[in-house]
Amino acid sequence: MNLESAILKEHSKANSDRIAAQVCKSVPLFKELLKLYYANEKIIAQRAAWIVSIVAMRKPEFFDAEIPKICRFILRTDLHDALIRNGAKVLELIEIPDKHLAIVADTCFKILLDPNQKVAPKCYCLTALTKICIRIPEFKNELQVVIDSQLPYSTAAFSARIRQTQKILKRKTSS
Repeated sequence: MNLESAILKEHSKANSDRIAAQVCKSVPLFKELLKLYYANEKIIAQRAAWIVSIVAMRKPEFFDAEIPKICRFILRTDLHDALIRNGAKVLELIEIPDKHLAIVADTCFKILLDPNQKVAPKCYCLTALTKICIRIPEFKNELQVVIDSQLPYSTAAFSARIRQTQKILKRKTSS
């Protein structure tokens, strides 16, 4: 399968799902998809980003070694929103290995605190941080400070995600 031509063929959910199904069967195709996601080809990278998040839902284990690179990538200030959004969604969807918890937490906190970030990446990062707090309750207080700083400026969607996060943390962790 030529991923680049398949991606350019059609921008649709059906095409993205078809490509993701093929990528999920092949680690070499997965690596090729990531090259397209990280590349400077605007349209291809944006479309690849959507497929990357679909693959994360279906084959989260593919991402274990890729986590630090994704974290560095989505913090770049020159990226299209789709690249950041789908990269943050990957962090929300996968089970983060212990060795990558610190870099993921740092990345997610930076995105949450960035006033220029859109709401979707912030929501995905909030969920990723919630999962981290369940495993490492010491992060809970830091997350609460960040939530408190963001609440006055939050959209309805982000406020809803904050409430959901607070309920989960109250149930799953103890202070």
